[in-house]
Formats: sequence, C-alpha cells, structure tokens
Amino acid sequence: IDWLDSELNLKMKGPESTALGRDAPYVITLNNVGRVDSKPFTVRATIPKGFEAVKTDPPASKEGDQLIWKLTALPGQRGRDRKIPYRSSQPGSITPKATLLAPGTNPIEDQFTTRVTKPGLQLSLTGPKHGAVDTPATFRILVSNPGTGPAENVVIQAGYSAGLEHERGVNPIELELSEPIAAGKSREIPLTLTPRKAGRLKLNVAAKSTGDLIARASASIDVKYPALKLRMQGPKMQNLNRQANFKITIANGGAVPLRQVTIQTLLPEELTFIDASDEGRLTEREVLWRIGDLKAGETKTVTLITRCDRIAPAAKVRARALAEPSPDGVVAVSTKRLEELTESSIAIRGLPAFRLGVRDRDDPVLKGKSTSYRIDVTNQGSLRATGVEIKAVLSKHWRILKASGPSKYKIEGQTVTFEAKDGLEPSAAWSYYIEVEAIEAGDARLKVELDSSMLRSPVRSEQSTTIFAPLE
Repeated sequence: IDWLDSELNLKMKGPESTALGRDAPYVITLNNVGRVDSKPFTVRATIPKGFEAVKTDPPASKEGDQLIWKLTALPGQRGRDRKIPYRSSQPGSITPKATLLAPGTNPIEDQFTTRVTKPGLQLSLTGPKHGAVDTPATFRILVSNPGTGPAENVVIQAGYSAGLEHERGVNPIELELSEPIAAGKSREIPLTLTPRKAGRLKLNVAAKSTGDLIARASASIDVKYPALKLRMQGPKMQNLNRQANFKITIANGGAVPLRQVTIQTLLPEELTFIDASDEGRLTEREVLWRIGDLKAGETKTVTLITRCDRIAPAAKVRARALAEPSPDGVVAVSTKRLEELTESSIAIRGLPAFRLGVRDRDDPVLKGKSTSYRIDVTNQGSLRATGVEIKAVLSKHWRILKASGPSKYKIEGQTVTFEAKDGLEPSAAWSYYIEVEAIEAGDARLKVELDSSMLRSPVRSEQSTTIFAPLE
C-alpha cells in the first residue's frame, strides 16, 4: 500500500561575495516533492546584524530580526521561491538562516554564507620632472585596489595645462577600464603628452569607481626649450692640390641636455677626404662623428682635413647636426629630433706656372747673314693663363728684320714687344719668332722677359750667340 502525503523541503542560496553597500540577492526555494497538497506552513528568514532586507518578493512580514511568510498550501510536485535582497553596511560575512515550520513535522533549516567585501581605490602618478618643448613626455598612472573586493566600472579622467597636448586633441581625456580591478591588484596606464610651450605645466588625474570611490593625484613638469647650434669654419679660397681644413663646432644652446648627438658632412666632388679628428668615419663621401651627449651650454669642435683635387668657383661642404632632447636623461621613442644645417663654400683655383725657353737657330753666325730666335712659353700650371706678354731686347750686334707670334707686336729700336694675350691653357705652349741680321761681330745677346697678370714678377731668360767676321 502506497501512503500518499506531502513532503516539504527548503533550500537557501546566495552569492559567494558581494560588495559593501550593494544588494546580495538571496533565494529561498520551497518544494513539495509529495503527490498531495501540503498543509499550511510558515517560512522564516533571519536578518543578520548589520544588514537589512530590501523589498522582499513576495512581501514578508517582519518581527524583530525575522522575515515571515505564511503559506496556506503548496501543491504536490510544485515549488515556490522567496527572494530577499540583503544589503550590508559593514564588511565581513553574512550567514542568514531560513526555517520551514509545518504542523506535525520537525523544522527544516538551511543557511548560506556570503562574504561582504569593501573595494578600495588609490591613485599614484609618476613622470618626468623636466621636459623639452615638442618632446613627448610619458606619465604613468597607477590605479590600485587595496580593498577586499573588486573595484568595478573604473573611469580615469586626466586634465592638464594648456601647454600640454594629447594626440586625441581633447582636454580633459577620459578612459574607462574594460575590466574590474581585483582586490590587491593594480593597473598601470601610460599617458603621453607633448609640451608645446616652456614653463611649469601641470597634470591632474582622478579615478572613480562604483560605490562612489574616488582617488586623485597630480604632477608637474618643468619644460624648457632645447637648442642646437652648428657652425663651420674653412678657407674661402685655396689652390689646387693643397689642403683645405674645416673646423665644425656644435653647441647645446638650450637648457635641456642633448643625447645621441651626431655631425654629418657631405664632401663635394672637388674635395678628397684625408683625415678627421675625434674618430670621424668616412662612408663614400660622407663623414660622420658620433658626439654622444651634450650638456646644456656645452660645445664640441671637430676637424675635417681635405685636399683640393678639382678646380671649382664654389665647392660647397655641407654639414648637418642631429640630436635628441634628453630631459631627466630619458627620451621617448617618438621624440622629435633636433636638426641644424650649415655649409661652407670654397673657391679652388689652379696654380699659375710658366716655363720660358729661348733658343737660336744658328750659332755661330757669319756677319752679314740672317738667322732667327724662337721663344717658347709653356703653361705648366693648372690654371688658364691670362695677360701673357713677351718683351725681347736684342744687343747692338743685330738688326731686327721681323717677328711673328700669337699676338700683335711692335718694334722699337732693339726691342720687340708682343701684346698681352689671354687663353694659354694648362700644358699648352705658345711660340714667338724674331728674325735678325748679324751686323757686328762679337758676343750677341737676346734677353727675354715674360710677364702675366697672374705673376707677381716677370720670368726672364737670356740667349748668347757668337757672330764672327768673314776672313779677308
């Protein structure tokens, strides 16, 4: 025989943890696993000390620290829920107890413990104390949770002086963390700002989270202007195949230290590298010096030694200096590099050099006979000769008959003068001829003087010829 009756049970369930000041939803589940309806019964739930029950569902009556529901019956094979949101005003643990009281049966009890946590919020802000205009400065925001529960819905807001700029172009800038910060954990957020003017600039940061938690921090940065100066000194003019030395001076003219300082010079085709001071290194036609660091106000001079290998009216040596501002000795990856350019122009001239040759066609010469002299002017230099002039003086032993050469001439007494002429190219030669008649026996002479607009003093040469009288 199967006896039919009701069979009631009770189960209480809540969250494992909840934050201070937030509702912890508890559910009391009532079940009649029997096949017939139950008799009327009562359900009680305790309200732990320091907690309150907020708007139960369905509504319960309250006696002291007890919530009470009176049920007329619970159909067989059916269940009912009683919902209680507990709210705590202090951290710790909550263990409410539910009791089912029915006539003719023992009380049925159940309980559940929930840990009440208290999240915390702390904020620290670190960053460079010194900065340079147009050099990004990275600050680090550290948000910490020193509490016992997760800090949720954390929002960070950063406001800064007008002289600072963020890549988004907004001020203040707001960031919402995608995940809660667990108890005892921290989250670091980098914030990069670029100073656009000098002065003491400020950054104020606030962090907020659920539960009206708020933390603040601030920092300031002393921003100065960096400055790089470059100067090059060298000869304005030099002769071919001679050395040309250049001094290049780099200076930190600002108030911010500089690092990774380099000097690069580009040599023109007309100059050939010979040597460089301070471990300057040549690559193709570029000379590179790695200077390293320059303190504020510090200067450095390097020397470049070259040789003039080609004539040029204005050969240009170009120099470029690069450096990175280094406030506090730290440089951001995106630091704007300083650049300074300069150049030096040098005129490379050829060297004037003449060879003067004089020779007679006949020696000795019979009195009454005619002969000639040849005068050769050779440009042995590297510069096109200008203003080439020949003056020839013959002794009394000769009568001048005529002359020829690359320029016009005139005869005055015993002197033949060839007019000045331009255009004697390097390695080229001009020849002049003078025809004479021997009129007196003895040691005859031809004295030649070569002058040019390129010479400081004339070049001279002399030729001796013997004239003899015929036998009688």
